[in-house]
Amino acid sequence: MQIMPSRHEEIAKTIEGLNASNIPIVALDHYGYHAAGSGDNFGLYYFVSQIAKYFNLSADGATSLFFISLLALCAAIALFCCFFLFKSWLSRLISSTGLLLAVYCASFFQDVYIASFFAISVTVPLFVLIKKRPPKSQWIWVGLLAFSGIVVGYSNFVRQYAGTTALIFMVLWILFDLTLKKRTRALYIVLLFLFSSIPFFHGKNLVENRNAFFEQNRPSGHYQPAPFPTWHLFYIGLGYLENDYGLYREDGCAKERVKSIAPEVIYLSAEYNQILRGEYLLLLKTIPWFVLKTYLVKFLILCWIVLKYANLGLICCFYVRPSWRELFPFFAAASFATLPGIVAEPLEYYVLGMVSLSAIFGVTMIGRAIEKYRERSRRSTLQPLMG
Repeated sequence: MQIMPSRHEEIAKTIEGLNASNIPIVALDHYGYHAAGSGDNFGLYYFVSQIAKYFNLSADGATSLFFISLLALCAAIALFCCFFLFKSWLSRLISSTGLLLAVYCASFFQDVYIASFFAISVTVPLFVLIKKRPPKSQWIWVGLLAFSGIVVGYSNFVRQYAGTTALIFMVLWILFDLTLKKRTRALYIVLLFLFSSIPFFHGKNLVENRNAFFEQNRPSGHYQPAPFPTWHLFYIGLGYLENDYGLYREDGCAKERVKSIAPEVIYLSAEYNQILRGEYLLLLKTIPWFVLKTYLVKFLILCWIVLKYANLGLICCFYVRPSWRELFPFFAAASFATLPGIVAEPLEYYVLGMVSLSAIFGVTMIGRAIEKYRERSRRSTLQPLMG
């Protein structure tokens, strides 16, 4: 399984820490105890260490099982939804093949980036299906909302905002579903947020237990998680194109800039981010056209990625002519999913949420186009006979 060496090393330390302390998200090295994934989201370390302990696996084995399980669930839900969403076997075959290919492509990236792909792939097809085939029982809706909310919450555990793209889609999909009453739509959205908050409180409890353990066991001092490096990413993201401004797409670019301004500032600290915020805003004022050009190039590359995965589905969309209420949730969620590619670098593994949305939209439109064409052909054949 492809994973950054530093994360693999931290997973091994987290397994050591769990075995020694019996406290989740505590890592152990030769310096002592520290927080698992300090400066990173702790979800990966929590889940993999729990798998390792429960199944008595090594770090490699537990990591492989974790990612294989995520991708297997993506594939299973894709097959289930394609079978019940379409009537013709041709539509089922093409749509399921398209989604399975997307899962196969995602398997090459893995690492924490798979979380955004997973959150979209296991929730969005189910929402598309439930609108096409409304359930007779309200409890099916409640079950779907519970499953989806928990997926969103725990995906954010693994990678920052990984589940937010799916949440945006689901909220808008429910909001614009006119087959549901207004009160029902409001209730479903509230339930979705309530279920998505369960992982949040679980994570809060894990952190509290970890900190209580640290207070009693005198940790080495480097267990406090660093703030998310928002402005670090914004700043180095401007180095995507060749330039004469000293900007380049590496962490050292931002690190050296801060060091030249305030050598005493700790790397990736809150003060570090504040300095880069000022530097980024200064670049917006002094070289606005270069900044605009950089973001425009990234945007065009991301458009190519959408074309690559939605492909014929975009053409079929003009034939199917779905309502704007169906299109807008896809557009809004995909727009949010592009932000990592715009801010940092337009690479596929940064925008796997957008990749999944594009593939789902594409196969849905292709399947609906095939069924619409067959229905029209059937009617044109029956018309002379009835006449």
